[in-house]
Amino acid sequence: MPAAVLGLDIGTTSVKAVVVARAGKVLGEGSSDPITTTTPTSGASEQDPADLWAAVVAAVQRALSSLEQGVSLAGLAMAAQSGSVVPVAGDRVVGPVVTWMDMRALSIIEGFSPEQRSLVRRVSGWTPSAGLGLATIAWLRSQAMAEAPPERFAGVDSFIAHRLTGEWVTNPSNAAGFQLMDVLRLEWDGELCALAGIEPAVLVPIAATGCRIGGVQPAAAAVLGLPPGLPVFAGGHDQACAAVALGITEPGAMMLSAGTAWVLTAATDSADVAALADSLNLSPHAVAGRWTTSRHLGGIGAVIAGWLRTAYERPDELESDLTGFGPTSTTPAFLPNLLDSGGAGLGRFVPAPGDTSRAERSWAVLEAAAFSVRQAVEAITSTTEPVTSLTVIGGGSRPAVLRTLADATGLVISVPRHASWPALGAAQVAATALGWEFSPAWAAPGGTDLVEPRADIIGGRYAAYRRLIEGRLSEGGAP
Repeated sequence: MPAAVLGLDIGTTSVKAVVVARAGKVLGEGSSDPITTTTPTSGASEQDPADLWAAVVAAVQRALSSLEQGVSLAGLAMAAQSGSVVPVAGDRVVGPVVTWMDMRALSIIEGFSPEQRSLVRRVSGWTPSAGLGLATIAWLRSQAMAEAPPERFAGVDSFIAHRLTGEWVTNPSNAAGFQLMDVLRLEWDGELCALAGIEPAVLVPIAATGCRIGGVQPAAAAVLGLPPGLPVFAGGHDQACAAVALGITEPGAMMLSAGTAWVLTAATDSADVAALADSLNLSPHAVAGRWTTSRHLGGIGAVIAGWLRTAYERPDELESDLTGFGPTSTTPAFLPNLLDSGGAGLGRFVPAPGDTSRAERSWAVLEAAAFSVRQAVEAITSTTEPVTSLTVIGGGSRPAVLRTLADATGLVISVPRHASWPALGAAQVAATALGWEFSPAWAAPGGTDLVEPRADIIGGRYAAYRRLIEGRLSEGGAP
């Protein structure tokens, strides 16, 4: 029987599963229905743990149902969102998952002293952020669950690992999103935990990516349709696993995940936090001896989707508008609102668009997104090797978006075709743990498209955009 591995992608909006043969061929795939996120109070973003597990069950069952007879699974690993907090008492989850999008702990971050902010940055490699483990745990202990604090705090990856194996465990790249781990030692840090009001012992153990954490328990196996005892290996953060699948493992390699939010990630062999631009975060890679630098660019995908809904009856009209288009002297700039916290809209055109065409306004929206990427690329490459191409994945990779990215950054845009690179990366983690050799089929199972930049189409617009952004920051606005 052909041997295969199962890779899971535990996302914020859905779960995906892929079954990959030893030679690298994708044998089966499945995806869950959307996972419900609720907002019970202003700034909240919560999910029901039962919904997350149901999504895993649905994705795995659908992937397995697409297989031909005779496939033998040898192991599984998962990629997962990072920073979301699952409160636990004993072996029971005792509250909703507080996702990384939750902003109720913003006051915790705003109350940090300069010395505390410096501590978080220096030790964890991350800039303090509401919605991630440190701030969320501090907020839960001081407000939402002050009368009965949980005995333990886990992440989404740990919760699913426990449902599969009975073990509570995480991995370095997922632990990084909690902002409570020393990014050099890959251990929970006492000083950071003290900021959250906890001891390191209330967090789950950190196991190296690829480490065997247990076997699938009989009850879970029966529900999922998996063989009991199937080895489960520690995986990684979804971005890190996607980077593994795409070969983003050496300095100079870079990828853009273009979903609702856009995240730029590059591989590095240096863990020198002090050398990084303040806008960048440092995390362990899912590959030993490597780290990733990343920049969260905000809800760029949501802004583009909002513009499409506002300006077009059909999304394909954008392509008609922008095929062969280049900016003119009348094309405005666009300042996107990436932190829409009060109905402020998608952003604003500068100057006001007046009688400009819809194509010019659409160009301005996509150009602003591309310029945000260019700024982040420059920040990352200031401390790493230069890059000549950018790998782009995610649902936001429309042809017009890709052409604008290439024009605005001057980089060749590489677009590998597949639905879930994090799940493929998780499958590769499991295959590596099993000692499998890799063929070229693992690299790009759906093929790759390339988008070349057009010469001199941007002119001085990037410099003008930078001046606008700097003026916005000086006025106290969001970048």
